[in-house]
Amino acid sequence: MATFSQRVTPKLAERDGGWFCHYCGMELIPKGTPVTDERYFYRVRVPTYERRNSYKWVYQPLSKYDIPQVDHKLCKANGGTDELDNLVLSCGLCNHSKWTSDYAEFVAQIEAGKQS
Repeated sequence: MATFSQRVTPKLAERDGGWFCHYCGMELIPKGTPVTDERYFYRVRVPTYERRNSYKWVYQPLSKYDIPQVDHKLCKANGGTDELDNLVLSCGLCNHSKWTSDYAEFVAQIEAGKQS
């Protein structure tokens, strides 16, 4: 069964006109993109720690992209819902920076930072 995020992110991208962070505009990796897609990911060799000198390859997003996250304009802790009109796509940094902040205040902070 698909997760909440898997169900709503394509709907939010369609509603908002693309795969980008609602707050800062960072490009987001479309849901369902395979991690081997070199437009969005690069390969990194990391130690496995299972045995000495053992490594595996993992894929990381390129720095100009991020994995989409669903953010609540009015957070659930303050009475927000999972209705689509209360949800936006967000990059990880904006989602974690906003946390439980007021939506309008956070958008104003982002806009002020873009102008300076």
